[in-house]
Amino acid sequence: MSDEKKLPVLDKNLKFQIILSATAFMHLTFLTVFLFTERYMMMTFNIFSVILYAAGAICCINKSFEKHSIGWIIATFSEIVLHATLCTIMMGLEVFFFLYLMVIIPVAGYSIFFYVDKKSFNKLTGIFTVVTILAITVCIVFENVFGFVYELAGWKELSDGEIRLMQIINIAFTVVVLFSFTFLFYIENRSLIGQLNEINQKLEFTAAHDELTGLFNRHSLWKYFYDLLESKEHYCVALGDLDNFKRINDTYGHECGDLVLKSVAEIILNQMSKENLACRWGGEEMLLIMRGDSRECFYCVENIRKQICGLDIIDEGRHVKVSMTFGFADCNELSRKVLEKSGQNADDPYVCMDRIIAIADKKLYSGKENGKNVVVK
Repeated sequence: MSDEKKLPVLDKNLKFQIILSATAFMHLTFLTVFLFTERYMMMTFNIFSVILYAAGAICCINKSFEKHSIGWIIATFSEIVLHATLCTIMMGLEVFFFLYLMVIIPVAGYSIFFYVDKKSFNKLTGIFTVVTILAITVCIVFENVFGFVYELAGWKELSDGEIRLMQIINIAFTVVVLFSFTFLFYIENRSLIGQLNEINQKLEFTAAHDELTGLFNRHSLWKYFYDLLESKEHYCVALGDLDNFKRINDTYGHECGDLVLKSVAEIILNQMSKENLACRWGGEEMLLIMRGDSRECFYCVENIRKQICGLDIIDEGRHVKVSMTFGFADCNELSRKVLEKSGQNADDPYVCMDRIIAIADKKLYSGKENGKNVVVK
């Protein structure tokens, strides 16, 4: 499996709680600014905004929050649109509160994505988009036609310093929101891609391996053997069969039989190098394909046989004796002339595979007939 470090994924309620808490902090900042700039109407509006978001953040802790999540998202969206529009109409476009109308759609869309189905998501985002476009249009048209309320009413206008302060705050908050959600999208996409890759790896492993033993299965054998023939490397094949396995199943039960198979497979996997292949060929038959000269490969198989003999498997206080017989074949035993004489294509990997396994199987049969628990070369 992939060794890539997994990125954290936050619970959806916790994420929405963070969004609400951050928005409450933003409105607390606005409240303070409006207090010092003597914009008491907007200050009062922000008092209610802070209370709204603080209450929402607290409600996120409740397990029943999901039942009311869409209502909270709609309330949050409505408040932000109303606040940005009202601030712009009251003080003009130059204070940059309209910027929040530019970022509300991705924020709202991200929030509802986790709580609704595709149909509801499309419907809500469509409504949010239309409302936002209307709000932006109202802000632009109102200022170009009428100006802004503080100017029209003859109230105290903002000084250049106050305007700059609001511009800096609004630009800063907008940039933070955009970067935060961009980073959040990145983290979650990476996490989802990581999960997908992990699932694909598991599926690939399952497709290529025997579920019980972890050895390769027949489906994965042919490509390996084809590549081996293409490499022109010397190789050997050993076909092993557990001795008296039916008696083990009948005497101790199939659970014990499965334990025997897994224990034997573990020994084989520990002894086989990465460039070699171990395959569960049949019920209790296992096929080994090894690169290297005949002497080294035979020694490896003999060592596996000895370790299997040394297994100490206990089933309900009873010791289960395990042994395995192997038929061993060297690739040099494949005669090109014999294959061609019998009408077979000596260059066909399937023909070569079948033939050398047949040779190993014949030797395995001989070993079974003559005492078992041997490697017949």
